[in-house]
Amino acid sequence: MLGHSKPRRRAVRAAIYDSSHLADAMHAGEEPRFMAQCILQDRTRNGSLQYQVHWKGFRDTTDMTWEDEEDLNGCGALLNDFLRSKNKKKKK
Repeated sequence: MLGHSKPRRRAVRAAIYDSSHLADAMHAGEEPRFMAQCILQDRTRNGSLQYQVHWKGFRDTTDMTWEDEEDLNGCGALLNDFLRSKNKKKKK
């Protein structure tokens, strides 16, 4: 699983598992990188397909974000897992 930057429009919350990395990245002027843990659902907004992402190290449901499909670079395996699971549910 590759990292993904959380969107700039959301307030950045310190990761429970690695808050020192977050502080170091922000101090160095870099955009912090976060790991997507899983994709929970999808939706279409303004003609754009979005996925709800649960971020590794974040426990609170308010830390889940909706991300445009094209912004999920490096999350191909997670997308495939989600779509496979979604298709199985449809067949039932």
